[in-house]
Amino acid sequence: MLRPIAVWKAIRPFIRSTLVNQANMKPFVEIKISESVVTRTFSCNTPEEELKWHWDPEDRIIHPLNENDWMFQLDNQLPMRIYRSISIPTGVLHRLIRGSGDLILQITKKK
Repeated sequence: MLRPIAVWKAIRPFIRSTLVNQANMKPFVEIKISESVVTRTFSCNTPEEELKWHWDPEDRIIHPLNENDWMFQLDNQLPMRIYRSISIPTGVLHRLIRGSGDLILQITKKK
């Protein structure tokens, strides 16, 4: 028999991630792995207008954790498929371009 407390402890991080992301209106669900590593899941149903051009305050490396047809674009460059790790320098504008399936990324933040 499953104990409610054990079930709650197992699913709480995922529920909390989803609720936090809905409250912050982020187009992804984020799970924190460590201080510098997170996984983000982007739904294929995410509206294109939510995948905005933006820049980050630190260098990052993104690594796909699933096969996908999403694309990544740095400022003044052509979009590229996300099939291997990509380095994103501090302060450089970039965006994601939605594909037909979900995208799961591991993001490592460099300080």
